[in-house]
Amino acid sequence: MMQRLLVVEDDAISCNGVKTFLEGKGYCVDCAATVAEARERLKKPYQLVILDCNLPDGNGITFCREIRGKGNTPVIFLTANDTEQDMIEGFLAGCDDYVAKPFS
Repeated sequence: MMQRLLVVEDDAISCNGVKTFLEGKGYCVDCAATVAEARERLKKPYQLVILDCNLPDGNGITFCREIRGKGNTPVIFLTANDTEQDMIEGFLAGCDDYVAKPFS
């Protein structure tokens, strides 16, 4: 069974880069550019959500809490917000990992 991942990222180039890489590793990847679009997509089960903090219609930290309130889908932040305080907020919101951009 192919694992389904959701990338929530408003920058199309970044989203497509992550999607292409992960699909090359055998994952089925969907993208959402907004919190509203991600909410719709999350009506289906995903094995992982890769989430940006800065989205045009909401905050990724708040959305992570929302995801956590509805289940136990793992969440990894992939974001330009790279301060120690940003990371602490991400973990307090329930993320499983926090990766700051740029990354290698």
